[in-house]
Amino acid sequence: MVDAMRAMLDELMGEDRDGDRQKPARNFSDEDVCKYHICGFCPHEEFDKTRTDFGACPLVHDDRSKGQWEALSDEERAKYPYERDLKKWLDKMVDDLGKKVKRNQERLDSEANPAFLPDDQATIDKMGARITELLASSQTAGDQGNVDAAQAAAAQADIVKAEKKAFEADAKARATANSSSRYGQQEVCQISGLIINSEETRVRDHKMGRNYRSWCKLHEKLTELNETVKKRSEQAALPPPPRLPNKDREAPRSSNPDRHTPRDRERDREKRSEPDRRHSRDRERERDTVRSYRSSSRPDSDRHRSSSDRASHRSRDSHRSSRDRHRSRSPER
Repeated sequence: MVDAMRAMLDELMGEDRDGDRQKPARNFSDEDVCKYHICGFCPHEEFDKTRTDFGACPLVHDDRSKGQWEALSDEERAKYPYERDLKKWLDKMVDDLGKKVKRNQERLDSEANPAFLPDDQATIDKMGARITELLASSQTAGDQGNVDAAQAAAAQADIVKAEKKAFEADAKARATANSSSRYGQQEVCQISGLIINSEETRVRDHKMGRNYRSWCKLHEKLTELNETVKKRSEQAALPPPPRLPNKDREAPRSSNPDRHTPRDRERDREKRSEPDRRHSRDRERERDTVRSYRSSSRPDSDRHRSSSDRASHRSRDSHRSSRDRHRSRSPER
């Protein structure tokens, strides 16, 4: 009970009515936010306290979230299923409304155009029973061979049939006259599906009522959603814009449109490839320099190696000669 009263006060005065609570910041995509409300039509809210009452909405109706939704572009809103879900519900409501209109119209027709009045219907039923009885008697007398009795019963049945037909015609006229005075001022509202009095004042009162205005708003919203869906479908069916050829994309680079001839484009390609060719020449030049250096340094190394070998031979020869002289002097001593 306390929670119900708090919810009612929140709805009437706002969640921050006491000044000590901050209203929670919500986003339109939050689970507790009513998606039908942000799309512009919540049946729980619109049909509250009418004959089509769906009860209180279990979700939050947050106007700031609705503003966030309305600020999105149509392309961004199409990414969410909220409008499609609302359209599905409204389509079902309109389909049920059509069935209700048809059902009430049939009911009104049956009440406005009864076959016979109750008393006349009872008399007609008795006449039908009398005809059945006479025909049965005629059949029984014929089976027994009593031809005269069978013919008399059959003739009597024909008389009652004629009386019944005449009585039904009079009864039909009385039923039509009675229904015109009793049901002639009633009709079915095609907007709300209700049976209303066709008098001008009654019709005006009905159109001023909440139920009728809610149904009018529903039809307007459904028409809007249908147009939105149709527009999106047409846009999705359009082919993508053609891409510009290379020559058209390169044309704005020059202020002179006549300059882009095949020879000019070839010259542009050569200019763009010139740095690559220059780099290739530099690298080739570096490789030539390295090869030249290696080829020139190899003889020097060989000469250095040969001179070293000659010096080594001379040293060994000098040492050998010195040793031989020392040996030759040793016996003399």
